[in-house]
Formats: sequence, structure tokens, C-alpha cells
Amino acid sequence: MTADFQDAPRVALQVNRGIIVSSVQTDLTEPVLARFQDELLSLVHRIGARGVVFDLSGIDMMDSVEFQGLRRILKMAELLGARTVISGLRPGIVSSLVDANADTDGIEATLQTDDAIALIRKSQEEGIGDDEAIDVEDIEDDTKPEVLPDENNEVTTADEIGNPNSYP
Repeated sequence: MTADFQDAPRVALQVNRGIIVSSVQTDLTEPVLARFQDELLSLVHRIGARGVVFDLSGIDMMDSVEFQGLRRILKMAELLGARTVISGLRPGIVSSLVDANADTDGIEATLQTDDAIALIRKSQEEGIGDDEAIDVEDIEDDTKPEVLPDENNEVTTADEIGNPNSYP
């Protein structure tokens, strides 16, 4: 892709609580893809976006070359830490992409943009993909028997003497 894309149409980008919604309403020509890539990746990096929705409901036709260009942008956004979801693909586009053997492996898609946003939000709430450390001591494990040393420092498990928490 060439850096000469200043005259190319823009893809609308909106930010809502850390999720970028890109609304594609134009053909994905090489200059459009170049401008979209530049602006989207800059925005993802600048705000630390946790997700990007690619709303393709405004696209009537897409060939495998345009799809591969879009797929590259998806992967780049993922490498910056954003979860990516495509929404609004029309049945005719899906059929033509599958017929053309376009690589669709690993792509998440929904019918509606709201569903894509909800999918990303749900993964944020569940902590999927978060790099937060989990303190093992904060996890309750009922399957691990409690170890109780006696006065001679001999170890007896709670299973051997009964549950000490059940006594009054």
C-alpha cells in the first residue's frame, strides 16, 4: 500500500468506552485501505482500545483481494491488543468469499453491530485476554484437603478427621 492516500475516502471511526466502531461505507480500494489502516491503528494505539468492530453493513460487494486487505488490518489491530469482530456482512458477500476460498479462519463475526459490541464487552467483563495477575491465595479450592499439623508436627488432612469448619 502506498502512503499517498490523502484524497481517499475515509472510514468513519467512533469510540465508545474503549471500543472503536469503524463504519465502512465505501469500496475498499488500496488507497482507502491504506488510509483506514493508518488512522485505525493510530487510534487503537493512542487510546489503548480493547476492541474494534468492523461494521461492513454498508458494503454491497467485496472481492477476496479487498477482504485480504481488511483481514491484514484486523490482524494488526489484534497485535496492538484489540479484540476484533466483523459485523453486518451480507449473505451474498459471505457466499462469494467462501466460493473464492478466502481465508476466514479465526475471524469473529456477528450480524449486528450491537451484538459485536456486546461480545467485546462481555469478554472485557470476564477478563478474557486481560494480563492481570491472579493471586492463587484468592482462589477458593474446595477440592484441596486442608492440612493440619498436630503438636508433634505430624500432618493430618481435614479429610482424615472430618471437616473442622462444620463444628460449632
